[in-house]
Parts: sequence; structure tokens; C-alpha cells
Amino acid sequence: MVRPGARRIPLSRLARRSGRLLAVLAALGGPAVLAATPAQAGTYDVWSCRTPTGTPAATTGWAPGRNGADIDRLADGCATGGPLVAGLTAALTHTQGTASQVFQAPEGATIVGYELWRSLSASGLLGLSGYQASISTSAGTVETCDGGLLGCGIGSAGDPLGGGNRITASNVSLSRVQLTAACARAACASAGTAAAEARLHRAKLILREDVAPAVTAAGGSLQSGVTLNAPASLTLQVADGGAGVALAGLNVDGSPVAVQTAPGCAQPFTAPQPCPRTARFDFTLDPATLAAGAHQVSVSVADAAGNITTHGPLTVTKPGATDGGTTAGAPVIDVQAQAVAGGRQRLTGTVRTAAGTPLADATVELSAKRDASGSQPTIGLGTARSAADGRFTSRVVPAGAYVVTATVRGSTTAASLRVRSTLALGAKASPSRLRRGGRTTLSGRVTGIGDRASGARVAIQTVIGKRWRTIANVTADRAGRFRWRHRFTKVTRPTVFSFRAVVAKRSGWPWSTVTGQRLRVRVSPR
Repeated sequence: MVRPGARRIPLSRLARRSGRLLAVLAALGGPAVLAATPAQAGTYDVWSCRTPTGTPAATTGWAPGRNGADIDRLADGCATGGPLVAGLTAALTHTQGTASQVFQAPEGATIVGYELWRSLSASGLLGLSGYQASISTSAGTVETCDGGLLGCGIGSAGDPLGGGNRITASNVSLSRVQLTAACARAACASAGTAAAEARLHRAKLILREDVAPAVTAAGGSLQSGVTLNAPASLTLQVADGGAGVALAGLNVDGSPVAVQTAPGCAQPFTAPQPCPRTARFDFTLDPATLAAGAHQVSVSVADAAGNITTHGPLTVTKPGATDGGTTAGAPVIDVQAQAVAGGRQRLTGTVRTAAGTPLADATVELSAKRDASGSQPTIGLGTARSAADGRFTSRVVPAGAYVVTATVRGSTTAASLRVRSTLALGAKASPSRLRRGGRTTLSGRVTGIGDRASGARVAIQTVIGKRWRTIANVTADRAGRFRWRHRFTKVTRPTVFSFRAVVAKRSGWPWSTVTGQRLRVRVSPR
């Protein structure tokens, strides 16, 4: 078992030890704890074949593979109580090759520990068998059962969850864990019922993921500066490209008010990305539950690994009974954004009296600041006038990422909203068929982000060793266009190369990672 790092918060440490993040959060009033904690890296457990209680579990993170083996056995019996198998079936002879089952860490995550319940066997035939069954990782071989003269066995298939089948590792940094059955010679001979088998009866993979979830949009009437004369709503759109969005908690003055769990995110986890990549959370705050005066409101969002992002704090006020009607009579405003063509946004909202009656002919002043670190200039977006039903509509907000503020003229009533257009990434490779010595150009465009397109960093990736690796970085121009050229000089046989473009989330960049489609280039040696 991997011991928690020294910087882990108590809540996450308890969650990892019990394997029940969501249950612990609910039991401890999770939002209060979350609100006090900055974002940080965390770990989460992925179970395969059996859960901690021994019930059948999926093997979602495992993929079969073969390399030259002519008679293999790649089987998944976990759903019915059996093992996950990588094997070579009995035959008089086999040609050199392997059959494998591989757990690959998802992009952005690392395997930092594991517990495996396994059994291995390989047949022997007077020293001529050449069969092996093994457990390995991206760091090398963990153990090998070599058939040799009389055959071998490690662990017991008849006692799948017995202590003798359990092996562990901690404080490691791996990209994969693999079961392999191999014929290690040019030809292998077998007289047994199974030439070689590596069996997995249960696995617990501990994954580390470093990126906190991102709040991609926020709306509703619960905004900083609002006077709460009626229940106010807050809607958050959240994205996480690693472990997935787990939950969100609403806090008032550091105390929990409500916690919501993302749909489909339940323990024990059996998939490398166990929770949804995006989730929406809707909270309502009733001023009847608050004392008169100012309050600090925040929402903390956690992913399945325990990484945390906090939205807020927002300062809101509940009018006092002795205000003489002045504060209680202030108008109430809410503002939302609606996507329109070209990645732009249009602002809509409602102005009401303190009693909740629509306020007609109110002038709403609209402004925006670029959503970026440091001091940003204010951009005027004009004004809008509320209709008889209190509703107003603004002109179109340019593509980009902004913090928009709507203020009722003649009052201090205001509402703020983060507005982000949708980033899109398109690319193509030309030519896509060429000979050795030829060049291909990967070109494309980043769109939907307005003036942020200039200087956008685009990573060019290719598949190396079954994983996507960055091989170049280019910068987009003012129109969002980018290009990268490559000459193929070391091609000795017909080969298909895979490329893609990626705009990754980074500090000060308000969008989540966006990945372009896979591009294939076929290269002939002559």
C-alpha cells in the first residue's frame, strides 16, 4: 500500500485509506473541509477483476496484446469469478512470441503503487520448452516463471485471493503493468495442458493525477455583491481531464451547506478515468437560513483523486430588519451567458425589486475584464434596458475568456459572471502519403478564443511506444493558425505514423486541454 504524501490533507488521507472518498466527504461535511484546502495532487485506487470485498469487478483498464504468438489464450473470466488470463495454449510446438494483458495509465496519470493477486505457470519438456510467464512494468520485469526442465508455478490458481498470490509495490512511477505468456525461443515445445499462463485474480492500481478540476462556466443570481432578498441560485460547469469530476460542496462562512456528487462517480473505482470528464452542479442559497449582514460563499470542487479547485469566495449580504427599507429595497439582478455563432456569447438576465417583482426600464451597465492573472483593463460592453418582465439582453460579447459584470444604474447592485467561448482545434497533414526523404506539413487553426489565439501554444504529438509523446511545440499566429514540418529519413519499411495537435491547459490559460483528431501519414521506403 502506498503511504500518503506528507502534504495530503486529513480528509484525502482518510479517503485513500478507506477507498471511499465520497462516503468520507459526506460523513465529515466535506464542503467545509474542501473550502479550507488549496488545490494539490492526489491519488485514487482502480480495482480490477475483484473489488476489496471479493465481488466481481470490471477489467476496464486492461487491454490484450499479442506479438508473433501463433496459438494464444487471451481470456477475461472476471465477470464470472475467474481470472484475467494471458496465455499460450497447449501445442506440440509454438513459434517465438508473446501474449499479454496490459494496464496502461491514462494520459496525465502515473501508477505509483499496486497490489496484485496473481498466479503463474509454465510447462517444461526436458529443458526444451522455452516457455515463460511473467509480471512486468514499464520499469522492467517483476518476476518470471521459467518452464525449464520440469516446468514451474508461482502462486496458486486454486486459491485466487490467498496471501501467497499477493505482490505489492509502493513509491514507484510507472506507465504500465503487464501480464505476459511467452515462447522465448525460436520454437518451443509443450506437452502440458497449458504451455504458459499469467493469471490476474485481483488488482489494485494506485494512480497519481496532478491536475485539479477547472470551473469552466459559472452563472446564476448568486454572485459577489448581491443582496439576498430571495433564494439565489449558482450553477457551475466543471471539467477534469484526469480522474474525472467527483463532487462539489457549497460553503457559507466556512460551514457546509450542501454537497452534490457527480453522476456515475461511485466507489470502488474500476476504470482508469472513473468519474465524468464534465459535470454540472446547481446550488440554491435561501437567505432565510442566514443571519443579517455580510457572508462569504464559496464552492469547492474535487476530482476522484482529491485535487481541489475553489470557486469564490463571493461576498453576499442579507438585509437587516432595521435597514429602514433602504438595503431591503435595493434591486436584485442576475445574469447568464448564451452561446451564439463564432464562439461568442450573449448576456441575458433579469432585474427585480427586493420583493421579487420584475423591474421594467432599468438600465443595466455591462463591462468585462479579461479572465487572466494580474490587473486587467475594463472593457465597456454598453448598456441594456429591462423589459416589462424585467428581462434584458446584451449585445454579443466577443470570443474569449472574460469576467463580465452587470450593474443596475443608480444602485450598487451588481452581478458577475465568468464567460468563456468554446476553444476548437482543427488540423490536417499534407501530404498524407509520401516516400522516404519526403516532408509532410501538419497545419491547423485554433478558433473560438478571440485575441487569445495569438501566442496559443500547440504541442505536436506522435505515438512512441504505444503512448502519445510531444515531439515539437509551435505557436499560433493572430488568426490562430499554426504549422509544423517534418522530413522522414529513417524509414526502412512501409510505416503509418500517427500525429495529433494538442492545446494543453497551463497556468494563466483559462481553457481546459483540447486534443485534435488523429492524423495518419503513410511513408514508403521507396
